Amino acid sequence: MGCECNNFDVIELQRNDISKRIKETKTLKKKLKLLAKHPNGEDQLYECDKCEQLWQGSYAWNFGNGEYLFKVPKVDTEKWHVEQFVAPDEILIYLAIMDRFLTENRFEVSEEFCKKDHCINKAVKGLNFCLKHHIKSLQNIGTLPQTPSGKLFETYEKIFKKYQAIFEQIIMS
Repeated sequence: MGCECNNFDVIELQRNDISKRIKETKTLKKKLKLLAKHPNGEDQLYECDKCEQLWQGSYAWNFGNGEYLFKVPKVDTEKWHVEQFVAPDEILIYLAIMDRFLTENRFEVSEEFCKKDHCINKAVKGLNFCLKHHIKSLQNIGTLPQTPSGKLFETYEKIFKKYQAIFEQIIMS
């Protein structure tokens, strides 16, 4: 009997798709073998015995901490231990919150310079920092999400870079 890996598409960066995969994961996981567990206690790497498709397991904290699996490209287990793939829910939440923050707020540049050492950008009116350093300070205190860290594979890298370019344009304008 063949595997069912082809029945599962790459997860679209949509809440419904992630929720659906959370529901499907328990059954899917039974058909895969565990290759590695990351010391962070969250990420796992699985493989299908039949087609050798790799899957990464993660927990979506913004979805009730539901466990879900997503397809990943071939990777050496040791390299995966050093740098896992960024989970789709992390990308989705980051992009959605940053998009909302940057589009729903109005940032006017003042005549004052940013107070961050060695920064030559103008500060945002009413703030001590330029927009770039204001965002960093909000990330440091947990008001805005950190930029996802880890390996992005092609499907998500294109989307992520597109949004990052838009964000950079807004931040630097």
